[in-house]
Amino acid sequence: MTNPHKQHHPTTYALTTLSQTKMALHASRHGTASAPVHGVLLGFRRPSPDGDRRLVLADAVPICHEAPTKPLVEAALRLVEGYLDNVRRGGKNDKTEEDGDGDGDVKIVGWYTANAHVPSAATTEQGPE
Repeated sequence: MTNPHKQHHPTTYALTTLSQTKMALHASRHGTASAPVHGVLLGFRRPSPDGDRRLVLADAVPICHEAPTKPLVEAALRLVEGYLDNVRRGGKNDKTEEDGDGDGDVKIVGWYTANAHVPSAATTEQGPE
């Protein structure tokens, strides 16, 4: 039973410049009309000043630019976990602590997909007409 006097604080999301840039560059370089791009999101929880729970999406790790298979996803997640374990043992982690370290534990927090897109009809190989 829920307590009617307890305030519910929704989760808000904050993207760092690094995570936004890496996802956008991955999509612009490898996204095509037939192939979406995929990657892993790294982040941490941090309380926001207004009491909401905030999930900071600190970094993005590009994985593939084709339909991901189960073995590819499993291998990618193991490699990213290995990277994070190394960071936790004292490896340098400048990238994921750009906006502070929250609870100090950067984790895999999500998966991103930039869907395939159809090029504009007004563009040619040389650029806009």
